[in-house]
Amino acid sequence: MKKSALLLLFGLLLCCGCSDDDGDYNTVVTIQPDPVMVPCGLPDAFMRMETGFKGVDHTGKAFYFRGIRDFDYEEGYEYVVSIHVTPAQVFESGDMMSETYTLNRIISKTYVGISDEGTYEVTYRATLTCEQYIPYLDVVNVDTGEKDRFLLGEIDGFDAEAHTFPCTLRVRIYPNIKLTQSFTGHTCLYRLVSVEE
Repeated sequence: MKKSALLLLFGLLLCCGCSDDDGDYNTVVTIQPDPVMVPCGLPDAFMRMETGFKGVDHTGKAFYFRGIRDFDYEEGYEYVVSIHVTPAQVFESGDMMSETYTLNRIISKTYVGISDEGTYEVTYRATLTCEQYIPYLDVVNVDTGEKDRFLLGEIDGFDAEAHTFPCTLRVRIYPNIKLTQSFTGHTCLYRLVSVEE
């Protein structure tokens, strides 16, 4: 245990203070096991969401990743990784992030799982609508009649372009996975179970 703590401290000292004249720097980030929703890149920024992951560095700064170069995220695992951060000079086509990230090395990878406790399933009748050039999924809970709206991509695993509308979606809701990047106010993870057209 002491050896792991010393290695992590050494990694922090080695990586956190390193930067160059271009603003690049290295940092150590703890990546959480639960997925998060992050905005897609341009030209779909703020119009679509996709599943990503969150990390926090030693100062408490939060990173919301769509991806890290040379790193394959597996949900359910907590990682401690050293990454190289490169501030973007201009927005690249399809990428709205102001920084790009490259893996230096994986310091640790620990399976902690994702809790299914408190999850439940809901059946929605979904239609595709567009408002002010932004496409949405307007849904109605078939059991309660309650209406809701999702950005494309907010229901993890559902590809709107692969289906005809209206359609029926069976969705599992994870209330213990708290999201902070939803522009529609959703605070849970929504994951597709099945689709019927």
